[in-house]
Amino acid sequence: MAWPLTTAALTVPALLWRSRRERIFGPVMLWGPVAVVLTAGLGGAGLAAGVIPEYRPPGS
Repeated sequence: MAWPLTTAALTVPALLWRSRRERIFGPVMLWGPVAVVLTAGLGGAGLAAGVIPEYRPPGS
């Protein structure tokens, strides 16, 4: 479930940036942080909901 949502969250900004290639700086400064925030938000929500298991290092 997390992979499709993350893929969609990253694909939308990438496609929007691609459609405006003339202007590079503005879209990167806008959609880059949006993609980071969405990815972190989806990851945090998945972690809180138990969809993504928390990493625990193996005991030695």
